[in-house]
Amino acid sequence: MKVAIDSSHKLILAFFLLIALLFLSVALSIYLGDLVGNLALGYIIVGLFYIVITLLCAAFLKPVLRKIILRRASISYFNDDSKRSVEEVVNTAPTTKTDTKDEEFESLH
Repeated sequence: MKVAIDSSHKLILAFFLLIALLFLSVALSIYLGDLVGNLALGYIIVGLFYIVITLLCAAFLKPVLRKIILRRASISYFNDDSKRSVEEVVNTAPTTKTDTKDEEFESLH
């Protein structure tokens, strides 16, 4: 249930941020169009800016997002206490396979 609430909250915030970005982009386009003396050129400049940002994100964002999502998903999957940091989770994990085998053997006897 917590995941659904958090996802809904982030989706609503993203929606309003997108609307604000739309209005700011239109305002910037009009301003740049007045600056260069051609309104259409202002829209083209802002459009090209977004195309460059999209290409940069397509090229460099995937590995960064993969790392962030993997860490967060691992913490939530392996640990119910979401307040622990990644370092705490890593430091409390068994270091070798023999450690876990020894613990299983000791718990059986």
